[in-house]
Amino acid sequence: MRPTLNETRRGITLAKPEVETMILRFRDLSTEPGGTIKSHSAKIDEHGFTWWGWWNKAGEKVPTGVFSELTKKAAQDGLSVYLFDSGRDEPHVFKATCKEVFWRHDLEPSQSPDAEATPSYYQPRAYKAWFKLSSISAIPLDPSVLQEWSYERVDDFFESTQSRYDQFYGKRVHSTEELRQQDRTIWFVRKFREGDATHEISLLDSLKISPSDFPHEFRVSNSRHFLWLSDLHFSMDDHHGFPDK
Repeated sequence: MRPTLNETRRGITLAKPEVETMILRFRDLSTEPGGTIKSHSAKIDEHGFTWWGWWNKAGEKVPTGVFSELTKKAAQDGLSVYLFDSGRDEPHVFKATCKEVFWRHDLEPSQSPDAEATPSYYQPRAYKAWFKLSSISAIPLDPSVLQEWSYERVDDFFESTQSRYDQFYGKRVHSTEELRQQDRTIWFVRKFREGDATHEISLLDSLKISPSDFPHEFRVSNSRHFLWLSDLHFSMDDHHGFPDK
């Protein structure tokens, strides 16, 4: 299934995502420190490729349109993706060559397409998607590695069909710390271009990114008390839009 040229959200026409590649988040939850990369690399040495399972978070789903487009790129010349270990503060990230993205048409989790080429710790669980990797290498983490990319919005990645990360889109990926603070497992990115924001976003907690907008409806109450009221802009000459009488 492929996305249309434009997507619509709440009556607003959105441009089709310009995703060029992905940053995949991982942690060594089932192995010793460094074991995730080591075990997948061993399978590549043995079989020429390995399958990397997607440990999605609650609320994340397969973005079929974007995955379909990336799969086409991967099948042609291979797709360079990044692997980011959010559990350790390492002086590098990993760059991998992805040859295929696999998921079931009914979007149900599945086991690896090839168990022999998959680290044993994945069994017997099923996952929503699998990435076929033919190479993995460590890349020293100088600023240019991540900062050549900017975040791209993919609402279809979320079960709610609306991303909460508005303030990141169209902005340069600044650092691994900026990635680590976001409660997600995949970032979709495109090349940084002139006009993209370059500042770093620091989140104290997840509430900093929610809500992404404000309700348009209003409610009438019989109470004469306010819990909180601030930033009222009344004026004598109506320039705020709310005259004082």
